[in-house]
Amino acid sequence: MEYTAGCIVVVNDLPEGMDVLKMKQAFGVAGYVKFVELVPDSPLAYVRYAEPKHAQKVRAALSAAVNAAVNAAVNAAVNAAVNASENARVTPGCERRGV
Repeated sequence: MEYTAGCIVVVNDLPEGMDVLKMKQAFGVAGYVKFVELVPDSPLAYVRYAEPKHAQKVRAALSAAVNAAVNAAVNAAVNAAVNASENARVTPGCERRGV
């Protein structure tokens, strides 16, 4: 069996109920999926494409999705911190004074 480098995509945090057919359908939009290996008792899978360019396309899309999720989480945390500071009350006599 011949192996071409760069054809495998590792997928983490799979939702429950995923199976090989669903994975092939979902990831097949990027190109021909040769096989999917689901790791037993783990939310992890290996998706192998026929060509590296298809795997690269998926890696780029996953990276963009992760970056968007991280940015959304950071923005939410910043907004929560700003809202909390705006709603914070200063106890009279306990104001911070310059030193």
